[in-house]
Amino acid sequence: MNKSNSVVLFLSYAEWDYNGRTQELLKVASSLGELYAFTRGRSQNGIADNHIIYRKKTFVNYVFQAFSILHKIPVVDVLFVDNRKAAFVANLILKQNKIRFVFYDMRELYVKNEVSKFSSKLGCFFEERFLKKVNAVICANEERMGFVKRMHKLSIPVLCFENIRKLEYSESVDIDLLNSKYSQIIKKNSFKIISTSGLSLSRGIDKLLEAIERSTVPIEVILAGPCQQSELEFLKNFISNHNAENIHYVGRVYHDELKYLISHCDCGIVSYHSKDTNNKYCASGKIYEFLFEGIPVITTSNPPLKNFVDKYGIGCSAEDYELLLKDMIDNYTTYRENAKKYRDTISIEENVNSLVNELKNILVTGCNDLTQSC
Repeated sequence: MNKSNSVVLFLSYAEWDYNGRTQELLKVASSLGELYAFTRGRSQNGIADNHIIYRKKTFVNYVFQAFSILHKIPVVDVLFVDNRKAAFVANLILKQNKIRFVFYDMRELYVKNEVSKFSSKLGCFFEERFLKKVNAVICANEERMGFVKRMHKLSIPVLCFENIRKLEYSESVDIDLLNSKYSQIIKKNSFKIISTSGLSLSRGIDKLLEAIERSTVPIEVILAGPCQQSELEFLKNFISNHNAENIHYVGRVYHDELKYLISHCDCGIVSYHSKDTNNKYCASGKIYEFLFEGIPVITTSNPPLKNFVDKYGIGCSAEDYELLLKDMIDNYTTYRENAKKYRDTISIEENVNSLVNELKNILVTGCNDLTQSC
């Protein structure tokens, strides 16, 4: 099957304009044929004329609109499915439509005996059934690939697509406005760190803040990302109890603002817990957002993070934030130089092209074509 004569339908329930992985997967999908995309999002325009953005909040309406779109486009040759909610929709589509190839980005690793909610267990059930209908599974790192192969005993290709992403300024960015907004933070003569995971207590934000307040070195911390009301109340109380004027929560910000903030910091924080498989084998794209700005990272000791940090010497990895902060500050020059060196070896294009070539090979050979025997 050639790119020129294949129709690709890309389904995702992620907000594509906030989600770096979805943006990169859209690039991959667009290289496989004539792209039709249906994702959630807040921006007015998608990546192509045939990119339809869903702005409502109900999943049921998303499902109905997906079928409406399917009936208005040419016969779909390739169904490209981004994550588990989209897989539920894809399952329904495959019951009524013969589609030759299905590619599934298995972004999360939810395990049935690790989840408690009925909806999550149901999601695991549908995902297991869906995996029997796909031609290739895509995972975000080698550790996740190994787990997926073992858990689901897959005979189909399981491919690696790293969460390599780089924040870029838009044409409408107003640097002067950002300078004015954040001048009181960036001009301070202190060590500046940033975490873009919101205020997640499950990821140890409380332990990080406590370690910062105990540090003998002046540290400013910028916290970006969404939060729950309880987490926001925790932060307010913490700042009040510690008189902590060095903690700055900016909420969820667009890419221009995020890139600006990271570029004016000295170090990035990447933190996950290890209480379940999905977090233990985390595949954070945040680490690349920091590295592309030339700053080293402090990470928790999850296997993918620790392996990556130790291999390239781009920061430090452990569970004790007090020791991590001291290590980072004491060895900052080395970590910063290593981060910049490694940054120069990263290629987003190679990451995309590698997956495109692997998927094209499946299309060209026709192996595992779902509508006929190989």
